[in-house]
Amino acid sequence: MEKQILNKKDGVIEIEKINNRNKIKVILKDVNVFSPALEFETSYSIDLIDKIADIKGSPWVCNEIMRDESPDYISNVLKHDILSYVTTDDLKGKRILDFGCGCGASSVILARIFPESYITGIEYVKEFVEVCEMRKDFLHIKNLEFQISPSSEVLPNDIGNFDYILLSGVFEHLLGIERNNLFPKIWDRLDNKGIMFLNGTPHRFFPIEMHTTSGLLFLNYLPDKIAHLYAKKFSKRGLNEMSWEELLRNGIRGGYPSEILKILKTNSAIPILLKPEYLGSKDRIDLWLNSYGSFSYSKIKKLIFYFLKGLKSISGIELTPYLSLAIKKM
Repeated sequence: MEKQILNKKDGVIEIEKINNRNKIKVILKDVNVFSPALEFETSYSIDLIDKIADIKGSPWVCNEIMRDESPDYISNVLKHDILSYVTTDDLKGKRILDFGCGCGASSVILARIFPESYITGIEYVKEFVEVCEMRKDFLHIKNLEFQISPSSEVLPNDIGNFDYILLSGVFEHLLGIERNNLFPKIWDRLDNKGIMFLNGTPHRFFPIEMHTTSGLLFLNYLPDKIAHLYAKKFSKRGLNEMSWEELLRNGIRGGYPSEILKILKTNSAIPILLKPEYLGSKDRIDLWLNSYGSFSYSKIKKLIFYFLKGLKSISGIELTPYLSLAIKKM
């Protein structure tokens, strides 16, 4: 069998050709470094794999490819988090902004799910956009373009307005000043009666911090200084060298619906939080399970689902580990 080796500063990537696909195996130089996945089989070319490894690092190369190619991962999330609120026909011929698109996985998935829509992915990290363009070319996607933001605080000039805007796994990475300054600017780019979808952001007040520390209990309820010490000491992700601001940038504090609506209410338009009504979702707890339940730990997620449903029936509180919001501009 044909095998190729990519030597990187943080690991060795073995690529084996199997039936016109490439099987990736990553061997990290530091076994203590966290990696969500070290093996994956992909249709991606070796050149594209090599580019992703250079930009994202060996520990994250499989995960970055899985974000596009694993059907139970981002594709399932985007399908449910959008089509639980609107229909495919609603998006035909419409402009969709994928803000903070990273290396483009969410953008190419949107372009596939909505082939009659026009997708614009915006990212301020130049190297990420290089991966976006290479991904788009490799997949031969036509209804998609990428633009680079001048910085993390502003949008590109002359991008126009959009019928729909998506922030997928973005809001939690915005620092406080960016949430108050940049977020309303993104909202400004949404047409009247358009919808902003916000997903992948951990709920600020969920009992388990699942995003940045991978499962620390009650961290979300602790003051910043204590939460910082707790994360550094007990997280299995090796966060002991990170400052609190770095952890905030990594999304440790998440967000919550009333915070988001309050920021948007500073604008002239009124934000209306919609309720899911399609694809078997009657509330955001259903939507969370439909979006995330099949990817990993499905039995545990079922238990969490029944607990959250019970909590809602008793208290009226609709709490989810991750946000899946649709906000209409009125």
